[in-house]
Amino acid sequence: MNDELVCSTIKAIMNYYIGEPPVSVKVGDKTMTPVEYMTNVCKLNAEDYVNVMSLMESPYWNYAEYKAADNWWHSTDFANVPLDDFMTIIKNAIKNGYSMAIGGDVSESGINSYMGVMMIPTYDVPSQYIDENARQLRFSNGATTDDHAMHLVGYVEKTNGTWF
Repeated sequence: MNDELVCSTIKAIMNYYIGEPPVSVKVGDKTMTPVEYMTNVCKLNAEDYVNVMSLMESPYWNYAEYKAADNWWHSTDFANVPLDDFMTIIKNAIKNGYSMAIGGDVSESGINSYMGVMMIPTYDVPSQYIDENARQLRFSNGATTDDHAMHLVGYVEKTNGTWF
């Protein structure tokens, strides 16, 4: 794959539709680069962020490639952990004031975008049977895909499950 060509094509498309990114931002009377804004105003350190996945196709507790369309550069920087640990990581991050970006599937049934709700319908795999094996099967056979990024900012435990 020609990474340079892919990146320049994506950049050209984005620049055309949403405009070129700013070379500077102004906050009060101070002008800074976007990176300075990210570092000094937002206080974001890219090194504080990690990529985590949970798929049985790669050994757990190792770094592996997340085989999804968005990972077109075939990054192998994803820590692969068992599903229970994956869920614990998500919940602990949110409990400690962090948000979490996850890849999910919004093309399956059980999605009601009008209501802002995603759930597993009763005619699909009953929730008590969703485990690593069921999840891996659906990912491997394409029934479940990573077609949408979601930003989790909170969750609540209810008698009928965990709601993010």
